[in-house]
Amino acid sequence: MGYPYKGAYTLLNGNKIIIKHSEIVKDVQIINRDVGKVIFKNGRSFTIVCGEGLLKVHKFYNENNHPIDLNKFRLRFE
Repeated sequence: MGYPYKGAYTLLNGNKIIIKHSEIVKDVQIINRDVGKVIFKNGRSFTIVCGEGLLKVHKFYNENNHPIDLNKFRLRFE
């Protein structure tokens, strides 16, 4: 994520979303493991299903480095 790399990002509805603060969390058993699906929301943090494991994202930013406040639970990241 540091220089010279561009950082971590994902796509949400075709828009680039930058991830600046996240952590790997303990995996849980998931019957339909759809990568990019949000399975937990705790306050402003979202736990997202990965190919292996889970990623809890605390802060999202747009391409202009402005914080994004996501209020919906049913989100799918690409």
